[in-house]
Amino acid sequence: MATKLLSRLTGSARLLAMSWTDMALDDYNGTKTLLQRLAVSPLVRQSLPNASAISAQHFDFRRKVNEPMTTFLVRESLGFTEFVE
Repeated sequence: MATKLLSRLTGSARLLAMSWTDMALDDYNGTKTLLQRLAVSPLVRQSLPNASAISAQHFDFRRKVNEPMTTFLVRESLGFTEFVE
């Protein structure tokens, strides 16, 4: 069952699970072990409380009137860093 579940994972969960080489999935408790390791992984602890606001802010970046290009580039770079995080 664990092997079937692993094959249906996608994205970050699949990459993380595939990196676990020491896990025995064919064992009697294979599914339980897989679910427990996923439950304590960094994927679960990631919170996105304001993801929508940060995305909207990033995609709405505009240069202010009479704003020097260097200032805009610094502001946009900081916004992009926050967006990526």
